[in-house]
Amino acid sequence: MAFAYKPIDDSDISLTEVELYKNQSVDSSSAGITAIQYRSGSLSGSSETLPNLSGSYWSSLHVLFYLSGSSLLADLRPGESNKFNRSANTFTYARTVNPQHKHKFSKSGSIISIPQKYFGETIKPTSFVLTDNSHVSGTVTIKDDGYGNLYPVNNT
Repeated sequence: MAFAYKPIDDSDISLTEVELYKNQSVDSSSAGITAIQYRSGSLSGSSETLPNLSGSYWSSLHVLFYLSGSSLLADLRPGESNKFNRSANTFTYARTVNPQHKHKFSKSGSIISIPQKYFGETIKPTSFVLTDNSHVSGTVTIKDDGYGNLYPVNNT
């Protein structure tokens, strides 16, 4: 059987981009949602220089997102080089108007992992809200400012 193919002319093609957003509500019992604690300086018991899992998370976040925002050499571990302390070596956005605030990286914290199946290509700016009801002192609500920064609402 013979097939005949005809080239498709560029003028016969029409593309339309549409951004769609879907509201999602997930909680700690939703499939794939995890929270991981990290702490700077958490070293493995068998080594005085290699971090354990908690220290590895801190180190990864520090280098990939926050090192270029830190001008303090005290933020570096002993023997850690300052060679990556430049804006070009980070995964954050480099904007002078509405910048990402990279100076608020703590020595300990939490990583909340949300699988991509819940948000697709991107999370709509200003739409992210995290509510934590696990605190004895009350509810903590965290929102995004639309520029890659998360901040606590009504922080006391």
